[in-house]
Amino acid sequence: MTLHTVAVTLTMAAKPLSAWSLNGPLELGTQLPIATFVAFQMLPGNLLVGILHLWLMQPKYRSQLTPLQPETV
Repeated sequence: MTLHTVAVTLTMAAKPLSAWSLNGPLELGTQLPIATFVAFQMLPGNLLVGILHLWLMQPKYRSQLTPLQPETV
């Protein structure tokens, strides 16, 4: 598990049960300013990594990869 996965899981687990209801109130803009700052700092990097993954999925790049062979001890 990565630290990011743990952070998202803990954030979701911290929400009260009523927040997961479809009839729950929609509260936008109630997060801390530091959370907004961190999210905006991570967004460009996440988008670039996503675009890089899509780019490397093209057949001409996949054909250059050799499958990993298990090491024998």
